[in-house]
Amino acid sequence: MRRVKADTPAPTRRPPKRRWLRPVLLSSAALAVLGATGAGLWWLDRSGIVQRAQSEIKSAFVAATSELGLVVDDITVEGRNRQDADQILAALGLRRGDAILLADLDLTRARLEALAWVREATIERHLPGRLHIRLVEREPIALWQRAGRFMLIDRGGTEIGPDLTGEFASLPVVVGPDAPQHASALFAALAAEPALAARVKAAVRVGGRRWNVKLDDIAGGIDIRLPEAQTSAAWTRLARLERDYQLLEKKLLMIDLRLPDRLVVGTPEDPAATQAPGKKSKPNDKDA
Repeated sequence: MRRVKADTPAPTRRPPKRRWLRPVLLSSAALAVLGATGAGLWWLDRSGIVQRAQSEIKSAFVAATSELGLVVDDITVEGRNRQDADQILAALGLRRGDAILLADLDLTRARLEALAWVREATIERHLPGRLHIRLVEREPIALWQRAGRFMLIDRGGTEIGPDLTGEFASLPVVVGPDAPQHASALFAALAAEPALAARVKAAVRVGGRRWNVKLDDIAGGIDIRLPEAQTSAAWTRLARLERDYQLLEKKLLMIDLRLPDRLVVGTPEDPAATQAPGKKSKPNDKDA
């Protein structure tokens, strides 16, 4: 007899694992938590609870530091000569009794450096209750004539303000829209000949390129026309001519130093030297 083999049942296949399901569920849960947190924070902000809590924490901090003596009790200022004291106190925005640890020193320094005479400010906190302020004030080098007014400027070309006391009336006057930015370089070049530099009363910036300098008197002094380049060399040349030939003691209205190989002078009888403003210059005049 033939043996009949029993039918072998087919193996059961397990469904594939959904590997993507767990990350999706976790991400969804995280987003839900963040959304609920954001909504809660928004509600807290809108309801004013956060602001009240911050205010209460600050008040508690101030009270605690006050009990410890950590309050502004003394403010000392070093380096103040010309900046108004009341303006300094106003810029500080602090009063005696304020919590010294809550003082925003960076903001206070920025307000101080916005004052006219203050070039640099440093603030130190000395616990328990002293603030020490160290100022570096601006040093004026000239009076900038602009729109009929005279404003003090420093070496960086920063406008300080008017000379209210007349303390700086002897400073030279500079004229020209860009004169403040270039005045320091000019005066540095002129300082190479101190005796001659002391006679400078005014400097006019010409065409944004070079300078005309007035000696001895703004209205009736000799007009020195300096070159665009090699200003120092031209100035030294003028000083040498003065030492050797007393050139500046002669009746001259103008000395043109723009050409290194020649010297052009203007006398009262020379029409070019006394030309009225508004008329065209001669072809060889490069003032424009």
